[in-house]
Amino acid sequence: MVERLPGRVRRQCSPDLLVQKGKAPAVISQTAERFDLTVLVVHKKGILSDALFGTTADQVLRSVRLRS
Repeated sequence: MVERLPGRVRRQCSPDLLVQKGKAPAVISQTAERFDLTVLVVHKKGILSDALFGTTADQVLRSVRLRS
């Protein structure tokens, strides 16, 4: 995935790709707290499911602690 980024982006910010096991919202939230920027892509599960439970991105945004 990182190799798909434009060269100018890779030269300026040296992105990392990290793969971990666990429940996605919890793992992403814990990991995101260690970085300045975390990028999430939203995958819609379905209107009812998203309305009741929210997307993974929604759950992450509700649980992550932001640094000031």
